[in-house]
Amino acid sequence: MKKILATDLDGTLLFPDKKKNHYGVREDDLLAIQNLHKDGVKVIVATGRNLQGVSFLEQINLPYDYLVLSNGAFILDKKHKVIKSSTMGEKYINDIFNSYIKDHENQFVCVLQTGKNSYRLEYDYDGIEDKYMYPIIPLSQLSQLNNNVVSMNIFPFSKNLHETIRLHEAISEQYKDINVLRNTCFIDIVNKDVSKGNAIKHIMESKKLNKHDLYCIGDSWNDESMFQITENSFTFFHAEPEIQKLANNVVKNVSECIELLRKK
Repeated sequence: MKKILATDLDGTLLFPDKKKNHYGVREDDLLAIQNLHKDGVKVIVATGRNLQGVSFLEQINLPYDYLVLSNGAFILDKKHKVIKSSTMGEKYINDIFNSYIKDHENQFVCVLQTGKNSYRLEYDYDGIEDKYMYPIIPLSQLSQLNNNVVSMNIFPFSKNLHETIRLHEAISEQYKDINVLRNTCFIDIVNKDVSKGNAIKHIMESKKLNKHDLYCIGDSWNDESMFQITENSFTFFHAEPEIQKLANNVVKNVSECIELLRKK
């Protein structure tokens, strides 16, 4: 098969397992992807996570040929060789943090991704251990990351959707020259030309792959750019109604998407 499957992770393949108190992949989805890859289909994992956040993929034997990380800001091949990296300027990070987070650190968490690692940004580190287990960096020491930040992520402690939507709208309205994405209760901020769709296009063009062979599946707004680059776009019945309108196909799970891919 010459086909290519690009799949999101959280809310697409990864779901919370309350019994085991962690996120897990459904066994039938995992088996379907493993068999698909054995049959020669290339797999692209496209996620808002960084390399540290997808380290479990090897542990569960989920095969992939490319990683599109940090919503497209960091692209790797299967051996983790960097294909492309798009870093953010410190000015945006400082401005957004001071305008929206500094006086509301008891409401919002702000995390910076370097593509490989994550750091929680605080105005003035008070020495209290981070419950999210991220290394903490004070705003005054932002330069220590050596301009390697590819993504700025913000989410409310409460994981309240309405709080997230309100903050997303405010930042989007003020900053027109960066890309402000919403992934359910998370806000992901990257450079203007960065998206999962653009990253996948970069891979497709550089490897001379046919866009008609591309199948994309995701569940949230940061997956919209993937839907825009293929006629074979998939989302889920559990996705927000407006997301369902953006995709050409609505399915129950990734396994069903793969069944349809095999029939075409």
